[in-house]
This record gives sequence, structure tokens and C-alpha cells, in this order.
Amino acid sequence: MIISEKNRAKIESKIEMVQGRCRERTITADDIFRTVQDVEQYRVNHNIPKRAMEGTCISGDPNAQDFPNAYKWTPMSTQYMISFEKGKYRLDNIQRTICMRAGLDIRVYWSDEAKEKILDAARVLI
Repeated sequence: MIISEKNRAKIESKIEMVQGRCRERTITADDIFRTVQDVEQYRVNHNIPKRAMEGTCISGDPNAQDFPNAYKWTPMSTQYMISFEKGKYRLDNIQRTICMRAGLDIRVYWSDEAKEKILDAARVLI
């Protein structure tokens, strides 16, 4: 499903279906839109062309956190997977699964071409 304001209601209904009656570590459509906005801002700031983004994947768990060892249950959170295909960000998957560790809330798996552009920009600074 393409991530756009036009599809916001579909995204929200999919989130609602996955989360069911869950109350903790849940997400909203705004979390997904914010992730896309942040990655897009990074792309613009680092002069990465859209064609270089083809194949880039983004994994999000906005509720990633660490738990003490004494915590006896397995904490679950709602997570999502976004990919960049054919010039658009697409929502591939939303699921409830084991909560990620703190600091792993948003992970971007850049395409090889995007990695090259990022490294080229870093070489200019050196």
C-alpha cells in the first residue's frame, strides 16, 4: 500500500486490525508518516536522488526500549516495514512482535546506490 494522505484511512484500519485490543506499545498512522518524512528529509539533506533509493527498506518500532532482566514477560510492540519502490514509499508489513532494544526504533537499510551517495558526501567533508 502506498503511503500517502489518500491512503491514511486504509493504513489506520490495518493498524487497528493488527493491534486489536492492545493498549501498550502501539502505533498510529502518524508514526509511519513521521518515519517517511524523516527519511525523506535525510535524503534531501544528503543529496540522494530518488532513483538511488530504489530497494531501500525501513523498519520501525517507535516503542523500542530496554527492560530489566527481572521483567518476567515478553514485551510486544507494533512494528512496521516500509520499502521504496517505483518512486513511492510503500507499507509492506505491520505486525505485533517482540519489542526491539532501545536505540533500534528506526532502522534504514539503504540500497547500494544510496550508500554510495552517502559515502561520496562524507568523502567531500574529509
